[in-house]
Amino acid sequence: MPRVSQAADGWRESAPWRYGAPVKRPWKAIVSGGVLAVLAVLACSPRAGAPQAGAPQANARRELWFYQSANLADDRTVDAAVAIWRRAAAAGYQRVVLADARFARLAEQGPAYFAHVARLRALADSLRLEIVPGVCTVGRENNALLEVDPNLAEALPVRNALFEVTGGIARLVPDPPVALGAHPNALRAPARLDGDALVLPCADPGEQALFEIDVSPWRCYHVSADVAGEGFRGEARLRVTGDGRELAFAAIAAPRSADFERRDVVFNSQACRHVTLAFSHSRDARGALRWRNWRIEEAGPVNLVRRPGLAFRFAGLEEGRDFEPVRDSLMGRSPYRGQFDVWHEPPVIHVHRPDGTRLRADWHEAAVILRGQVACCLSDTTVLRLERDEIARVRAMFGARTLLLMHDEVRALGGDSTCLATGHTPGRILADHVRALRAAAGDAHICVWNDMFDPFHNAVPNYYLVQGDLAGSWDGLDRNVTVINWNSEHTAASLGFFAGKGMAQVWGGYYDGPPDGIREVLPLLDRTPNVVAILYATWQNRYDDLEAFARAARGP
Repeated sequence: MPRVSQAADGWRESAPWRYGAPVKRPWKAIVSGGVLAVLAVLACSPRAGAPQAGAPQANARRELWFYQSANLADDRTVDAAVAIWRRAAAAGYQRVVLADARFARLAEQGPAYFAHVARLRALADSLRLEIVPGVCTVGRENNALLEVDPNLAEALPVRNALFEVTGGIARLVPDPPVALGAHPNALRAPARLDGDALVLPCADPGEQALFEIDVSPWRCYHVSADVAGEGFRGEARLRVTGDGRELAFAAIAAPRSADFERRDVVFNSQACRHVTLAFSHSRDARGALRWRNWRIEEAGPVNLVRRPGLAFRFAGLEEGRDFEPVRDSLMGRSPYRGQFDVWHEPPVIHVHRPDGTRLRADWHEAAVILRGQVACCLSDTTVLRLERDEIARVRAMFGARTLLLMHDEVRALGGDSTCLATGHTPGRILADHVRALRAAAGDAHICVWNDMFDPFHNAVPNYYLVQGDLAGSWDGLDRNVTVINWNSEHTAASLGFFAGKGMAQVWGGYYDGPPDGIREVLPLLDRTPNVVAILYATWQNRYDDLEAFARAARGP
């Protein structure tokens, strides 16, 4: 689910930032243009036409919605939901946006699950509370479709990697050799070397220790280091950049004590021949970090993705005849089903060739971001088939008139062979995908999160590991789609963009902040055509402010 709470280093995940480096777009011009667009809309834009069945109705008093992510297989979770729903209805909420990762795996659920659903559906009917199921999660971590098959992951190619056969095993040969020196190429105060350790006081959030490394394009690299804290609070960072772009989006767990703990980062070099590795920390960090035993290596097929069109190939050899099938049994299953770790030892590759034989290999690696987040490949026909099945099953289960497509923070797209075969930009791929899902939903009204369809939010060039521009993703929407907008960074421009398209909007608020904070945006919501509801969105499953938020959202 989207969030706007401030991250540890001060940048917000809602903003179109590339891990500390802003996307190079003329934001002042864009935002000011967006504000002018708002004014134009307010002056002359008609409200959206009559919404279809299930669509929110624009009236003098906006509706109140609330968001709940729940495990409907769990008795206690359902009992808690019952109490929350009763409170919400009493406070004036009319709709609950309900998300459960198991919606993508309904065929696997037992009778108890569907009994819980029936209980909640009956309760909602008695409370006159409409359930809006959230379906087709493709962007964020814990992606349920990847629990079905991790090979549906969006991937990045590795090309022309060099191997040499020894004892019937193909072992990777660094090409070119890579290493991190005993001393950084650049060391900026207050950072200092203390014996074999690099000490980074947290007085300055900048990049204090830099290593420069020559690499080959489209290769996989593994960086590891030991890190310890000295009264440290915050997040440790290892940034990798090349050709002006972030290559590794690694959320490194803070050391738990003064004892050294190993941390790992994996990155794909993409088109770069030279990268910069920076040791750093989050902006709000306190204390100091100590780093030692830093190293880099070119890596084999870790998190290897295998599906039609994404094979592991040795040039001139045939899999199954000249070498044993290559599989990564830990990909998407570490530490458990549907979870992706950043690093584990790549699979051993058995080759029927004499010692000393040198081979070149191509494969695809899952694009793992931050804390194990992996996106589905939106160009894969199996993904679309499973999503269509999910929509049909969820609609039948709830009798749902309205669905929320859970496309948000899709941070990898357009880079693997499946996407490249379409010949389309990431924006076009996303637009076509959403059109297909809308068709699958039949007469159900569709809502979407704004961010991946918003040029003032995440629909920008080179968003995280997206290979190209997301512009035009909004062409997959029309005025019958309702946008749940959570763009707190460029609110006026974003609201004006969708209002100019005649689309109804729901404002996403709260996000575990002060419940009265919604009052700040109410004047703008009042001036924007067709803002039909306000959503109480909680990232931390906090419902203690449900009533206070409802009072604040109604205004004076």
